[in-house]
Amino acid sequence: MSTRVGCKSSSQPWFATQFTCTILEINCYRQGISDSAHEIDIALRRVNPDGLNSLIISHCPALSIPPRIQELPYLDALEINNASLLKWGEDAKVTHSTMPALQMLAFVRVNMTALPDAILTSDLSHRLRDLTISESNLTTLPPDLAIKWRRLFDLFIERTRVEVIAPTLAISSPMRLSLMGNQIHELPDDLFVHSQFSVLSVAKNPITKWPETIGNLDYLTMLLLDYTEIEELPSWLLDEGQHRGKTGKIITVSAGGSAYCRAKSALPSFSAVDESNTGLRVECRVKPEEEYEAYPLSYNTRHRPV
Repeated sequence: MSTRVGCKSSSQPWFATQFTCTILEINCYRQGISDSAHEIDIALRRVNPDGLNSLIISHCPALSIPPRIQELPYLDALEINNASLLKWGEDAKVTHSTMPALQMLAFVRVNMTALPDAILTSDLSHRLRDLTISESNLTTLPPDLAIKWRRLFDLFIERTRVEVIAPTLAISSPMRLSLMGNQIHELPDDLFVHSQFSVLSVAKNPITKWPETIGNLDYLTMLLLDYTEIEELPSWLLDEGQHRGKTGKIITVSAGGSAYCRAKSALPSFSAVDESNTGLRVECRVKPEEEYEAYPLSYNTRHRPV
């Protein structure tokens, strides 16, 4: 049964009348599913809905998500992988009442030029803390995500075609934000005025400068600007570095391949690691993407074979 339904981990709870799978992968290619909502619905009906904690839907060329996705009360992780997402509408939306346990949502190598309506509700699951979009043809973001996604701790939007992030990402809650590998040219000066980042990455974007200010820097531990066209470190970072030098809480700045490091490398005194500002560790070492991506895409790809 486990092999037939794609179960990766099962259990045998007392009194359960259905096969109980805790981690389920619905692989459209392997299971001969044409991706219709009805066929995904049938695949979900094969397992005990109260026992499913993690769901992966993979390798689907024309995917529609059925309303049955709302009938998994203990589902805490949902991943869509290597799929063209045709429809995930309001009849299957992710709200606190319909998917109260959901903590992690990931779109990995998903063909979607816009975000699905199902995750744009104002009552998104209160426990949802981790949302990832990694490698997608996504081009635009709705302007009100800062409100709808205000409870997130981790937001990774990586390797997409997104060019504009204002005012979408004017998020004030403490979080890790990665915008690695997009097409973003500008970070408006007022975008992050109220932000509280622990990690902020704009690596591999054609950005030329930082905003004039970023809100609360107390939580900041890492800043990534690898392969950007940023030529100077901002004054707010240098000032914070001077302050951190007195406390010993260092901020790591990853800048390999950036315009800043390219200019520094031409100087006789160049060092791949600069700690002249006692509260900053500026690293100019050129790294592979695996070292500065937030979501481990290559690892995921190896573990989601067709």
